[in-house]
Amino acid sequence: AVYIGNLYDNTQRSINLLWQAKLNILGTLLKKKGIRLCVVGPGDVGQIDPHAVTYLGPVDNGRVWDYQYFADVGITLAQGKIQHNESSKIYYYLWTGLPVVSEAPIPNNHLIKEANLGLIANYMDHEEMAEMIAEAVHKKWRNEEAIKYMLNYHTWDRRAETYERVIKSAFKNSPVEPAGLLSF
Repeated sequence: AVYIGNLYDNTQRSINLLWQAKLNILGTLLKKKGIRLCVVGPGDVGQIDPHAVTYLGPVDNGRVWDYQYFADVGITLAQGKIQHNESSKIYYYLWTGLPVVSEAPIPNNHLIKEANLGLIANYMDHEEMAEMIAEAVHKKWRNEEAIKYMLNYHTWDRRAETYERVIKSAFKNSPVEPAGLLSF
């Protein structure tokens, strides 16, 4: 099982400590099930328990795909009971056909259901999340269908097209020309 992403540092210290604690708990639970939890990415990992979690450190962006390819499941952690921002790692996991186990408050968890490639655990229910991770590791998924779905509907280009339609629609009857807003 992998968690790939930024663990932050002093800029978001409370989230950093929360995630390190969650990873330690999950790593301990997963170890009992014969599953190794690996963490890939930068950030403060001073509280990571090396007996529970294998920390691989930051890697070159081009090598991240290798870790996803050889993993059995990707993990996404929520920042709190309510979360307003998406987790981009869900896109990256699904684009590569990696099943995802995520916590419930993350707004783009719907992608996991739409792609039919993963499970969503209740927030802070570590036992449930560990059970779902184990289920995801051992389940035969239809990864190719999920990849196709993501490439057809959820690439960055598709998202930009959606934003462009929304912006143009908002300015449809406005004297302001949206073209300047759409030039980056």
